[in-house]
Amino acid sequence: MKYLLIISLIISLMVTQLNSCSEVIIYEYKGVAITRVEKNADIYFYYGNHINHDFPNSFIKAHYSGFNSGMNAYIIFENNKKIKLIPINGFFETVGVDKNSKLKLDDRGIHLFEFEKTIKNKYDNVISISNLLVPEKEDNFKNHSNVKATYPY
Repeated sequence: MKYLLIISLIISLMVTQLNSCSEVIIYEYKGVAITRVEKNADIYFYYGNHINHDFPNSFIKAHYSGFNSGMNAYIIFENNKKIKLIPINGFFETVGVDKNSKLKLDDRGIHLFEFEKTIKNKYDNVISISNLLVPEKEDNFKNHSNVKATYPY
């Protein structure tokens, strides 16, 4: 019984540790970057390269949950060093609104289909993102994205 309790405690600590882990992904195009931080079913997007975890108070948060849920979006790097994030799947919100922020949500709604037709096979300054990294990498390779993605592994 004592060993069972100790094993339960160890497993509990391991699960807690895994749940608190986060992955950091940097997307960069022509010197402009966006940092993506994943914590469980929440994903945070910060303008700039924040690999050292010095996160600003203004960011975009995406949340997904449930068995059949996920997160998908496009990130567009514009010529004026601004970045637009176009949600496809998941709940997205801007947190800590900053009028001067160069990172904005762009809800294309019914016009998303038209946008996807214009970028097919020529992403260039666009990157498709997903909570599933293998399809994300495949889609961006197939559609010739020039956005550099630095993954944790």
